[in-house]
Amino acid sequence: CEGLARELSSRIPRKAVPVDPRLQEIHFGEWEGQFWSDLEKDETGYFWRWTVNWKTERPPRALAESAADLEARVRDWFSEYTSEVDGAVLIRHAGPIRVLRQIADPSITWDDAMARKVPHLRPIYLELCRDG
Repeated sequence: CEGLARELSSRIPRKAVPVDPRLQEIHFGEWEGQFWSDLEKDETGYFWRWTVNWKTERPPRALAESAADLEARVRDWFSEYTSEVDGAVLIRHAGPIRVLRQIADPSITWDDAMARKVPHLRPIYLELCRDG
């Protein structure tokens, strides 16, 4: 996402492109970059346990995060959100977009967010408002 953001900003005169690690995609630990079909062959059963508890369970190894960890990071970013970023363009992966959808509409649960598609390389418009 960072490379795409920098390329786009070089074509449109704007301020610098800030990079905030709190908006990065979820980290899957040792599962990072693997195909789900390969993970399904896990003979230890860890993958299957994770599929049941994916909201709070972390994949194996260091840096791995749960959906709750991702949500906490993105919500932390949003807690510092100010009107200076109104109209900003965020170039993000599906995980942070799903959390942002939950922030934009608190009635959306993780299950709802996962059921809604995040189209690849397509704009998604969200109105992020803070109470008060």
